[in-house]
Amino acid sequence: MSKWLSRAQINHCTDSYTEQAALRLLNVDDTATPPVAACSYYHDFGEWPNSYCLRADPVHLHVDLHGLIVFDGSTLAVTPEESQGLTQVLADHLLQDSWILRQGGSCRWYLLGEDQDLTGPALCQVRGRHTSLNMLKGEHASPWTRRLNELQMLMASQASNTQRQAERRQTINSLWLWGGGSMPGSKSDSQPACFNLEKSVGSRKSTQAFGAPGKPEKLLITNKVTTNFSDSPCTPISYMSFSRPTDLSRFNSLVSKNPATLGAADINHVEPIAADSAEQLLDRITTKTSTSLVVLESCRDAAAYGDCESWNQSLQQLETQWFEPLLSALSAKRLDAIELFPLNGFTYQLTRRGLWKFWQPSRDYRSLSGFRQITAGRV
Repeated sequence: MSKWLSRAQINHCTDSYTEQAALRLLNVDDTATPPVAACSYYHDFGEWPNSYCLRADPVHLHVDLHGLIVFDGSTLAVTPEESQGLTQVLADHLLQDSWILRQGGSCRWYLLGEDQDLTGPALCQVRGRHTSLNMLKGEHASPWTRRLNELQMLMASQASNTQRQAERRQTINSLWLWGGGSMPGSKSDSQPACFNLEKSVGSRKSTQAFGAPGKPEKLLITNKVTTNFSDSPCTPISYMSFSRPTDLSRFNSLVSKNPATLGAADINHVEPIAADSAEQLLDRITTKTSTSLVVLESCRDAAAYGDCESWNQSLQQLETQWFEPLLSALSAKRLDAIELFPLNGFTYQLTRRGLWKFWQPSRDYRSLSGFRQITAGRV
């Protein structure tokens, strides 16, 4: 990875967390608050929500001297029985206000109801960090803050939480609302993706941006691999996209386990591919013209909660299974370009021509601009 970053062309990127970047790359949405809930709802239930949809994920809020720390489902080990019992109690209460609560997974819950002017940070942006309960913004923020207080009292009285307390385990004591929106529509028919389109490496054909008019944002190049880090600057690679010669107005395939990403891909008929390494993906690409998006999140949880050992182990695994094979494929002309999206404000695009920049010595990735904070602080 250090060689990749040292010899890459560096561009700016505004995406700040996994789902935001993925939905934009997949032509679903380019706003600051994309309809993550609707996309993951489709993945969980096989149908689009017929109304406004909001993620209402179970969390534990821990109070200390500095405020609240949010712990999400990755630390709670919520059982299906606990999830079913809590959602049933909360659903009965919410139904009084004409809201429907559905359980997509043990830690993925959904609220369905009338359109809301309600925004808040994604759960992945706040977990493991000090935060405030007053994070909701919009016309309907105050009513939902009061409603959440009611739900918290109701959750505290449930037998499952009483048992958790007795066992000295974190209770499931609140919901985190985020990702609200209605069923998204594909933009592929009316607006091209925000990509740099190249028929061959080094010959740019056109640039079209979703973002600010007149400011094209470089996201992807034909015949290339794109890779993104995840939500936190401490979290390694979250996205990759391979491409051989192709028209980059859309992706052909997707490697991901992220529910929202899988749901979003279905809008543009992007084929899901199961692959645990770069070699597996390259072997399963059956056409000479294809563009694939890969979402890698193995470091995500460790980064959020400052688990240095797990983070480093996951990074080493990514190096072995993805980064080294990608550089080899690029050198062997199996790929024309690769690009890394660390979600740290920059992208790192490397072409075969860039590999020959021998005057740029390979440096440790931790010394490169934009990556220093990866190893700072908790990780």
